[in-house]
Amino acid sequence: MTNKVDFSMHNFNLDGAGLDPYVRLNEAQLFHAREPQPGLFIAESPKVIKRALRAGYHSASLLVEEKELKRDLADLDHEMAVNKTTGLGQTPIYVANS
Repeated sequence: MTNKVDFSMHNFNLDGAGLDPYVRLNEAQLFHAREPQPGLFIAESPKVIKRALRAGYHSASLLVEEKELKRDLADLDHEMAVNKTTGLGQTPIYVANS
């Protein structure tokens, strides 16, 4: 079964460049998105995001389901502080209602 994510209830502009990695770019485009710097990848669970932060990666943005928002963001904010990466205050956060 496919889950439909409804961005409109949060007044997202789906044409905005900030959502490109989630809705318009394929894997090859993500890989080359910031050349000559390393590209982007999408981590799809809090566990994978935490592992990436521990490995020294920085989050470009977050797309979080509304129902998981408080739990996930509290965990990730703590993880970012522990690993001295960019905090949530500097990270664009997109909230989706599924």
